Amino acid sequence: MNLSVSTLLFGRRHSRTHEVEILLIRPDGPQSKQQLSMKRLNRDIQTFLFVGMTAIGSTIVPLTALAQARAVSDSVLRGVIDTHVHSEEEYAVLEDGSMDIIELARRAKDKGMRAVVVKSLKFETATRAYLARKQVSGIDVFGGLSLDLSVGGVNPDAVEALAKLKLSTAKVIWMPVFDSKASVLASGENRHFVNISENGKLTSNTMATLDAVAKHGYSLATSHLGADEALLVVRAARTRNIPVVVTHAAQQPVSMTIEQMKEVVRLGGFIEHTAFGHFKGPQSHFSIPFYKNARRVTVEDVVRLIREIGVEQTILATDLGQAYSPIPPDGFKWFILSLKRLGITDAEMDIMTRRNPARFLRLDSSESPANKVNQR
Repeated sequence: MNLSVSTLLFGRRHSRTHEVEILLIRPDGPQSKQQLSMKRLNRDIQTFLFVGMTAIGSTIVPLTALAQARAVSDSVLRGVIDTHVHSEEEYAVLEDGSMDIIELARRAKDKGMRAVVVKSLKFETATRAYLARKQVSGIDVFGGLSLDLSVGGVNPDAVEALAKLKLSTAKVIWMPVFDSKASVLASGENRHFVNISENGKLTSNTMATLDAVAKHGYSLATSHLGADEALLVVRAARTRNIPVVVTHAAQQPVSMTIEQMKEVVRLGGFIEHTAFGHFKGPQSHFSIPFYKNARRVTVEDVVRLIREIGVEQTILATDLGQAYSPIPPDGFKWFILSLKRLGITDAEMDIMTRRNPARFLRLDSSESPANKVNQR
């Protein structure tokens, strides 16, 4: 099967039927789905899930060739850290996922990545990361806690409960995802949301939660807070010496302006840009409104924002893990190569994919925790 250079091939493996559903995406042409029966499909062979034709040619690579290449370290991905990735264990809420956390860890390790941070949409991921690290050595797998209604919202008790597990895999506390005020308003739903501020000031409960985050040395991500609330959180986090990142700052429902991003940088916070923004919007191959109705943030937009804000406080990540999306490591490679073709240098990429993520996670540059035996 020959494909145009602009074609992207997405897919997913169905766990029960062992079939592979392939979705061909042509930005300026028709889309089509094809199903292939793969009764003996090895769960480890996942590279067919994303083939960027701009990177490796105009034909589908046979699975046997992909299997042979699977364990080859990739110079583009070697040492990079993806601080924002999802896995399929809980992704039924959004059309299923592409890889479980074990598959993700194996693929990331095989490609030479230093670490991945798995984000939950509702709960915590540190325990999953702990189990993944026991199964896959040689890579750091981290998680944390999302402060949605399912854990009581901005809840210092939830942060304290996570800390009591004493897991080195617990790294990041995320402010609310789909239960943030901005997310609920953007969805048009009439339901409760997590109230983190009143009259332009953080609530006492939010302040107590930030105190708990600081107490236990976690990093903080603003997640789906709107721009104004995200700025309130960044200001409060920096007074507590908490490393903080504004999650996909240019995308909805965050929608920060350039001036707001510059203020975050002046305060010492990080600005995150993700690969997934390129796949959102009216032209998206996704059907659910959460993706389809969102504003697309292309790789060209990301380069423009990097040039406006600078690289010193910018973090690049994927936000991938959805079915019919690139699997996260391969999507990260596509993102990096796309930005480099648009003028981002190797030195700049090193800052945004290796140094800054390590700073955000408070990782020792001289030692990888994954190399420590039996570390919790």
